[in-house]
Parts: sequence; structure tokens; C-alpha cells
Amino acid sequence: MLQTTTVTLRTLTPLWTGGADRTCDRVHATGIVGSLRWWYEALIRGLGGYACDPTRHTCAYDPEKPDRSVCPACRLFGTTGWARRFRLVIEDRTHPDGPVGAYGADGQPSPGRGRDRSSGPTWYFPGQGRSGTIGLSIVPLAADLDPNLLLGVLALIERHAALGARTQFGYGRVQLQRAPALDVAAFVASLQQAAAAGPAPSHGLPALDEMFFAQIETREQPLAAVLKLRRILRKSFHTAFGGNRELRHFICGTVAGGRQASKVCCSQAVQGIMHVWGWIPEELPHASREAVMDHIKGTLKESGCIRSWREYGSPRDTVLPSPPDRAAFLASLLQKGGVL
Repeated sequence: MLQTTTVTLRTLTPLWTGGADRTCDRVHATGIVGSLRWWYEALIRGLGGYACDPTRHTCAYDPEKPDRSVCPACRLFGTTGWARRFRLVIEDRTHPDGPVGAYGADGQPSPGRGRDRSSGPTWYFPGQGRSGTIGLSIVPLAADLDPNLLLGVLALIERHAALGARTQFGYGRVQLQRAPALDVAAFVASLQQAAAAGPAPSHGLPALDEMFFAQIETREQPLAAVLKLRRILRKSFHTAFGGNRELRHFICGTVAGGRQASKVCCSQAVQGIMHVWGWIPEELPHASREAVMDHIKGTLKESGCIRSWREYGSPRDTVLPSPPDRAAFLASLLQKGGVL
């Protein structure tokens, strides 16, 4: 009989996994699985492998080519003609938590939605997230499931990013309270093997080797830390790079003229520490990646003291300024010395 793997998560900031009518009425397994898949795809691409864009439905299982018809992410998470290798069972011990309505950059409720010339921009939160503990049971549906792959993705999210949706507003910071020990070397080796089976460029999709991860010390209150950082970053791009509007919308996001998500995400402050991370690809609208990364790091210093900065192959990295390869960089993110 295949063995179930159990993990317990504790939310450090409210978690958002979607739901009907734009509300998060409970923790939805689909939201957790979707987040795990997004990061798994980014890891495969970051190690030089091919992972399809699931929104385009380009992968479909072909029984005549069983080893080559789907990408590694679809092989684990499923696609047309190929079932997911596991089922995720949620034990939800959470309660509603988080802001509702309009909030200003100071983290305080605002009387109106949108921009008030007298008080600056506001952000609107349509409903509360969830806080508490969550039991995850990873039930294998195939003998070839390696639960260490999912544990590795969860560990990366815990240490450097966030789980679920609305991470640009500080949602989804979690802590692994109970989980089997992660075999970092085996996790990286498995990803390397999967990536090597179908080497390919990232094709403008999120990839680990084009990401950065930072920890920032701040004295701001949890929500204010996020909203002020977003305001500072967007404001800085209004004048930088010749006021390149296309670049500003690409980096900071926009809802005008075609919605774009922000490429920079951040957690609400937890014990005075924010996690900030983002995906900044090589191909940018009329700007070089190096210049944009220098600008982002310089701007983030205005939000607080940068305690650590992780970025592949960059002198900005505070742990491995020149790692030998991408696999070593990934391993360092998961090891105890991966942050300062």
C-alpha cells in the first residue's frame, strides 16, 4: 500500500486560496496545488528544463510517446490524458483573518477606494483570508510519486516566498510545523534529472535563475510594510528609466489596458522581517535587467535594512555571489546557510 505523507502548516500572514464570489470561505486544495505547481515549473525552468505554460494547454499525454509527451510539471501535476500523481487532502483549522475594504499606504482603513489626491493611493481588499493551522495529507495515486519533490517546493516557499494567491499584498507566509525531513540533495538531483530530460529556454516564463529573494528588516506594522513598499517601488518607476510606462506596468503591475500582475511580491512583516521576491526576466521593455535589478534593490533599501539578498550568479547575492551552477544555487536556498 502506498504511504501517505502528512504536513502541518501554520500561517504567519493570512492565506488566500480563492473561492466563490471573490471570498476565501475556506482553504481550497486547488489553490494550494496551483501554487505548488507554479513554483515547481519555475524550478524546472531555472535548471534549464522545459515546463509548459499550463494556461495554453500545450501538454497532452500521448500513449505512443509515454516518456516524451508531457513536461515534468504535467507529469507530476497532471494534464489532458494524464492524471495527477497525488491527491491533496486538507484538514482546515483556520479562521477568517485580514483586512477588508480600502486601506491607505499607512496600513489604516481608508474612507474610499481608489486614489484620493489628499491622502495618496489606496488598496482594496474584497474579503478576508484565513489564519491558523492546516493539515496537508499527500495521498499518492501512483507508485512513481516522490513526496520529497513536494516537500522541497514547500520548504522553498516557507524560507523565501509565500503560498497561495495575492502574495503581492502580503498573503501566504507559512511555517512548516510538522513535516518529514527534506533530503535536499535528492530533491535537487530529481529536479536536475527532470530538467535534463527536456532542456529548453524558459520562453519568457518564470524561472528560478531569473528570480531574487530578499529579507528586509522594517519597523512598520505588518500591513503598512507591504503597502508602503508597493507605493515606494511604483513611485520610483515613474521617474526612473526615462519614465518608461511600459516597464513600470510590467514590473509593478496594472489593471489598465490589460491586467498585468506585479512581478515583485512581498510578505507582511513577521516579527519585523519582510520576505520580498520577484521574477525579473532578461527580456524587459526598453531596459536592461542589470539596471532594473540595481534599481529595485536600491529602492527596497528605502523600506528597511536588507538582511539578505539571493539572486543567481549575481554579485548582489549575499551568500553565493558566484555559485558554480544553478543546482548549487537551489541547494543553497534550502540549506540553513541560505539566508543570513
